[in-house]
Amino acid sequence: MARSSPASRRQVLADLGLLAFVWVAMIVVVRPVGDFPINDDWVYAAAVRSLLTTGRFEVASWSSANVGPLAYWGAAFTWLFGFSFTVLRASTLIVGLAGGMLVYALFRVVWSHRALALVAAAMLLVDPIYFALSCTFMTDVPFFALSAGALLALVVGLRDDDVRLIAVGLAIALATVLMRQFAVVILAGFALAYVAKRGLSVRAVVVGVAPLVAGLLINFAFSRWLVESGRKPYPAGIASLVPSSTTDLVANLKWAALLIVSYLGLLALPLVVAASAWATARSRRRVVLVGFALATAAIAAIFVPRRLLMPIGTNILAWSGIGPLANGDTMALKLNLPEPSALATATWAVVTVAAIVAAAWILVALIDGSLQLLVRVVPRLRRPQDADDVTASLFIGTGASYLAVLLLLSTTTTLFDRYLLPLVLLVGLLLPLRSRVPTPPALGFTRSALVIALLVASATFSVVATHDFLAWSRVRWGALQDLLAQGVAPTRIDGGYEFNGWYLYDAQYVGDRTRNWWWVVGDEYAIASGPLPGYRVVETRPVARWWPDAGRDVFILRR
Repeated sequence: MARSSPASRRQVLADLGLLAFVWVAMIVVVRPVGDFPINDDWVYAAAVRSLLTTGRFEVASWSSANVGPLAYWGAAFTWLFGFSFTVLRASTLIVGLAGGMLVYALFRVVWSHRALALVAAAMLLVDPIYFALSCTFMTDVPFFALSAGALLALVVGLRDDDVRLIAVGLAIALATVLMRQFAVVILAGFALAYVAKRGLSVRAVVVGVAPLVAGLLINFAFSRWLVESGRKPYPAGIASLVPSSTTDLVANLKWAALLIVSYLGLLALPLVVAASAWATARSRRRVVLVGFALATAAIAAIFVPRRLLMPIGTNILAWSGIGPLANGDTMALKLNLPEPSALATATWAVVTVAAIVAAAWILVALIDGSLQLLVRVVPRLRRPQDADDVTASLFIGTGASYLAVLLLLSTTTTLFDRYLLPLVLLVGLLLPLRSRVPTPPALGFTRSALVIALLVASATFSVVATHDFLAWSRVRWGALQDLLAQGVAPTRIDGGYEFNGWYLYDAQYVGDRTRNWWWVVGDEYAIASGPLPGYRVVETRPVARWWPDAGRDVFILRR
């Protein structure tokens, strides 16, 4: 890896200003306002509400995340500006911009390459999953930003042997564990990096592993404290599901591997184009090209016979835009779903080809770089490694640990696309690992033009898709609020996952097969995206979308 050179303050401020301008412009265009929950953020908003009303932190057992710091962050904003989901959304949008700036700083420190840092940060900010999640009060974006901050402090601290910065990085990681347990992977990465820095010895292993042990103990103690103090009825959530058979386990792992590889290609595409400027040494170029061809063919051999098109995951990104469409007909029954147009199908076919090629390049680049790292490190395992290899060890340890967590998670429950954002960052930081050139390469006109085109396309999709999802959500929640204003109790409405969660969540709820699983008490009324058997249409409310083929109108139904 290239060692960072001092950057002029004016240059850095100009770059950060550009990133802030793009972010604010996207927010202004989308206008993410509306006092309604999205996806799982009703769970975390309820924790904020408990702090405001009782001064006591409580979290629903439905939450698999620890939540902690996020609830206090949201409470600070709502204490200043009043409780609403718009205010909570604004708190995440601020963190979202901070996450992009931290990514910029990480790439500047690690690779000393202004263009690559700008591409990485811009790629994150215009990413449809990241941008859409920033318009919610979910844990994903704060987790990402805190993780990036912890990695930045650890990279600089390890490089400069600065104990204070190392302590800051570890403290951020440990605090992040209290919000989302996945943060322990940063501590695992630190353990590997610390051993690489000091050389393999009993003392180095003990000191390096100590923060990881502390993180695991903190997570366990915090989880038990929540239950024992009555702040969380029981320590289980949707992640407590288990596979029903070994066949399910193997199938889940295969699908998770395909999902992870293909989404890395899709989400990191602009960075792949930029990082391809790092040329492979001539002595290995033929081997790398053969590996790239084989990897491309192998991934294509899975997609083509099954006629798979990206996106193949669930939760945020869909061919029709942004989700989830959490009504009973669309989410539970798979009815009244948007139908893909010929143009949408053709567009996603092109995107799928690009994702496959990028995924193959990532696999080859990581394997090639890792082999080079092993050749350098293994012969002098007991001696301290150089700063570049220590940094690489931090990212490899963190990335491998997080990958293991994702694969383990896939055996028990759905692996959502939003979980992959941190892995994209870690892979991006490692992409140029295969070339230790003293002078960072220039991207060139053609490569730069292609990167800019990809970023503009991603930003356009993010803005249009997020706008349309929020427009649909506003109409949907407007219909629900009108029913409530007419005196219809929430117990008579199946308003979808978020509505029932916000109004009717019950930790002891026992459902039945005649109703949807999300705490439905009565379903005399239902909100849907079309007619349903057993219901008559009371009213149809149109949704003003920018992409007309991306969804349906909102239907108020009654038995």
